[in-house]
Amino acid sequence: MSLSVVYVEDTGHVVGAVALTGASPGADVGSLAGAELPLRLALGSGNMSTLSLPDKRLAALAADDEPGVFAEPLSFGIELGADGKPKPSLVRLAPWDKAFVLTADTLTVNLQQEATRITPIMVLLSGDPETHLFTGEIQAGAGSAGFQVSLTTGDEHAVLVLVEGQAGRFETVTVTVKAQ
Repeated sequence: MSLSVVYVEDTGHVVGAVALTGASPGADVGSLAGAELPLRLALGSGNMSTLSLPDKRLAALAADDEPGVFAEPLSFGIELGADGKPKPSLVRLAPWDKAFVLTADTLTVNLQQEATRITPIMVLLSGDPETHLFTGEIQAGAGSAGFQVSLTTGDEHAVLVLVEGQAGRFETVTVTVKAQ
Protein backbone atom coordinates (compact mmCIF):
# COMPACT_ATOMS: atom_id res chain seq x y z
CA MET A 1 0.00 0.00 0.00
CA SER A 2 1.28 3.50 -0.85
CA LEU A 3 0.27 6.58 1.10
CA SER A 4 -0.17 10.00 -0.49
CA VAL A 5 -1.04 13.07 1.54
CA VAL A 6 -2.17 16.55 0.64
CA TYR A 7 -0.82 19.21 2.98
CA VAL A 8 -0.97 22.98 3.45
CA GLU A 9 2.35 24.47 2.38
CA ASP A 10 2.05 27.50 4.70
CA THR A 11 1.84 25.47 7.91
CA GLY A 12 2.68 21.84 7.00
CA HIS A 13 -0.71 20.41 8.11
CA VAL A 14 -2.02 17.27 6.44
CA VAL A 15 -5.56 17.90 5.18
CA GLY A 16 -6.16 14.69 3.24
CA ALA A 17 -4.74 11.23 2.70
CA VAL A 18 -5.28 8.37 0.28
CA ALA A 19 -3.85 4.86 0.27
CA LEU A 20 -3.26 3.24 -3.08
CA THR A 21 -2.93 -0.49 -3.61
CA GLY A 22 -0.75 -1.61 -6.48
CA ALA A 23 -0.04 1.92 -7.67
CA SER A 24 2.62 4.53 -7.13
CA PRO A 25 1.77 7.23 -4.60
CA GLY A 26 0.56 10.43 -6.18
CA ALA A 27 2.61 13.59 -5.86
CA ASP A 28 0.41 15.90 -7.94
CA VAL A 29 -2.07 18.02 -5.96
CA GLY A 30 -4.42 18.39 -8.91
CA SER A 31 -4.83 14.64 -9.31
CA LEU A 32 -5.49 14.19 -5.58
CA ALA A 33 -7.51 17.27 -4.63
CA GLY A 34 -8.58 19.11 -7.77
CA ALA A 35 -8.59 22.91 -8.01
CA GLU A 36 -9.93 23.27 -4.45
CA LEU A 37 -10.03 20.80 -1.61
CA PRO A 38 -13.51 20.96 0.00
CA LEU A 39 -13.63 20.52 3.78
CA ARG A 40 -17.16 19.92 5.08
CA LEU A 41 -18.52 20.38 8.59
CA ALA A 42 -22.04 20.07 9.95
CA LEU A 43 -23.21 23.19 11.76
CA GLY A 44 -25.30 22.88 14.91
CA SER A 45 -28.32 24.16 13.00
CA GLY A 46 -28.22 21.04 10.83
CA ASN A 47 -26.84 22.91 7.82
CA MET A 48 -23.61 21.84 6.14
CA SER A 49 -20.73 24.25 5.67
CA THR A 50 -18.01 23.76 3.07
CA LEU A 51 -14.65 25.49 3.28
CA SER A 52 -12.63 25.51 0.07
CA LEU A 53 -8.87 25.25 0.36
CA PRO A 54 -7.33 26.52 -2.91
CA ASP A 55 -4.83 24.20 -4.62
CA LYS A 56 -2.23 27.00 -4.78
CA ARG A 57 -1.91 26.63 -0.97
CA LEU A 58 -1.50 22.85 -1.17
CA ALA A 59 1.19 20.33 -2.01
CA ALA A 60 1.22 16.55 -2.26
CA LEU A 61 3.70 14.07 -0.83
CA ALA A 62 4.30 10.35 -1.17
CA ALA A 63 4.58 9.55 2.54
CA ASP A 64 5.56 6.64 4.73
CA ASP A 65 2.60 4.57 5.93
CA GLU A 66 0.85 6.17 8.93
CA PRO A 67 -2.55 4.60 9.69
CA GLY A 68 -3.57 7.37 12.13
CA VAL A 69 -3.60 9.97 9.35
CA PHE A 70 -6.90 8.62 8.00
CA ALA A 71 -8.76 9.15 11.30
CA GLU A 72 -7.14 12.45 12.28
CA PRO A 73 -5.37 14.10 9.33
CA LEU A 74 -5.12 17.51 11.05
CA SER A 75 -3.11 15.88 13.86
CA PHE A 76 -0.26 15.22 11.42
CA GLY A 77 2.14 17.42 9.56
CA ILE A 78 5.13 17.29 7.32
CA GLU A 79 8.63 18.23 8.30
CA LEU A 80 11.19 19.82 6.01
CA GLY A 81 14.68 18.39 5.71
CA ALA A 82 17.89 20.44 5.68
CA ASP A 83 17.48 20.70 1.90
CA GLY A 84 14.07 22.38 2.31
CA LYS A 85 12.20 19.41 0.87
CA PRO A 86 9.51 17.54 2.84
CA LYS A 87 10.55 14.32 4.54
CA PRO A 88 8.39 11.25 3.79
CA SER A 89 7.70 10.50 7.45
CA LEU A 90 4.77 12.37 8.98
CA VAL A 91 5.03 13.98 12.42
CA ARG A 92 2.30 14.03 15.07
CA LEU A 93 1.46 17.63 15.95
CA ALA A 94 0.95 18.93 19.49
CA PRO A 95 -2.71 19.10 20.59
CA TRP A 96 -4.11 22.33 22.05
CA ASP A 97 -7.17 23.39 23.99
CA LYS A 98 -9.72 26.02 22.99
CA ALA A 99 -7.65 27.82 20.43
CA PHE A 100 -9.73 30.75 19.22
CA VAL A 101 -12.47 33.24 19.98
CA LEU A 102 -14.80 34.55 17.28
CA THR A 103 -16.63 37.82 17.87
CA ALA A 104 -18.54 39.99 15.42
CA ASP A 105 -15.38 41.95 14.57
CA THR A 106 -12.37 39.78 15.46
CA LEU A 107 -11.12 36.22 15.23
CA THR A 108 -8.41 35.75 17.86
CA VAL A 109 -6.19 32.66 17.83
CA ASN A 110 -4.56 31.89 21.19
CA LEU A 111 -1.60 29.63 21.82
CA GLN A 112 -1.20 27.73 25.09
CA GLN A 113 2.18 29.39 25.54
CA GLU A 114 4.11 32.14 23.82
CA ALA A 115 5.70 31.34 20.48
CA THR A 116 9.45 30.78 20.65
CA ARG A 117 9.90 31.79 16.99
CA ILE A 118 7.89 33.35 14.18
CA THR A 119 5.07 30.85 13.61
CA PRO A 120 2.96 30.74 10.42
CA ILE A 121 -0.82 30.67 10.82
CA MET A 122 -3.68 30.13 8.40
CA VAL A 123 -7.41 30.39 9.06
CA LEU A 124 -10.39 29.50 6.89
CA LEU A 125 -13.77 30.90 7.94
CA SER A 126 -17.06 30.01 6.29
CA GLY A 127 -18.85 32.92 4.72
CA ASP A 128 -21.67 33.68 2.40
CA PRO A 129 -21.07 32.94 -0.43
CA GLU A 130 -17.34 32.10 -0.17
CA THR A 131 -14.66 30.98 2.25
CA HIS A 132 -12.58 33.71 3.90
CA LEU A 133 -8.85 32.96 4.01
CA PHE A 134 -6.54 34.65 6.52
CA THR A 135 -2.79 34.14 6.74
CA GLY A 136 -0.20 35.62 9.01
CA GLU A 137 2.38 34.95 11.66
CA ILE A 138 2.50 34.82 15.41
CA GLN A 139 5.63 36.71 16.43
CA ALA A 140 8.26 35.22 18.74
CA GLY A 141 7.26 36.07 22.32
CA ALA A 142 3.59 36.56 21.42
CA GLY A 143 0.79 34.23 22.43
CA SER A 144 -1.92 35.18 19.95
CA ALA A 145 -2.84 36.59 16.57
CA GLY A 146 -5.97 38.48 15.54
CA PHE A 147 -7.83 38.90 12.27
CA GLN A 148 -10.51 41.50 11.52
CA VAL A 149 -13.89 40.09 10.47
CA SER A 150 -17.39 41.48 9.98
CA LEU A 151 -19.96 38.96 11.23
CA THR A 152 -23.37 38.86 12.87
CA THR A 153 -23.61 37.92 16.55
CA GLY A 154 -25.29 34.54 17.01
CA ASP A 155 -24.46 33.19 13.52
CA GLU A 156 -22.68 29.85 13.21
CA HIS A 157 -19.52 29.44 11.15
CA ALA A 158 -17.12 26.64 10.32
CA VAL A 159 -13.57 27.61 11.25
CA LEU A 160 -10.33 25.84 10.35
CA VAL A 161 -7.32 27.09 12.32
CA LEU A 162 -3.83 25.91 11.35
CA VAL A 163 -0.83 27.01 13.40
CA GLU A 164 2.50 25.47 12.48
CA GLY A 165 3.47 22.76 14.97
CA GLN A 166 -0.01 22.54 16.53
CA ALA A 167 -2.75 20.08 15.57
CA GLY A 168 -5.29 21.76 13.31
CA ARG A 169 -8.70 22.73 14.68
CA PHE A 170 -11.82 22.39 12.51
CA GLU A 171 -14.93 23.41 14.46
CA THR A 172 -18.33 24.98 14.40
CA VAL A 173 -18.29 28.30 16.26
CA THR A 174 -21.06 30.71 17.20
CA VAL A 175 -20.19 34.40 16.91
CA THR A 176 -20.17 35.97 20.35
CA VAL A 177 -21.04 39.54 21.30
CA LYS A 178 -18.91 42.18 19.59
CA ALA A 179 -15.79 43.04 21.59
CA GLN A 180 -15.76 46.45 23.23
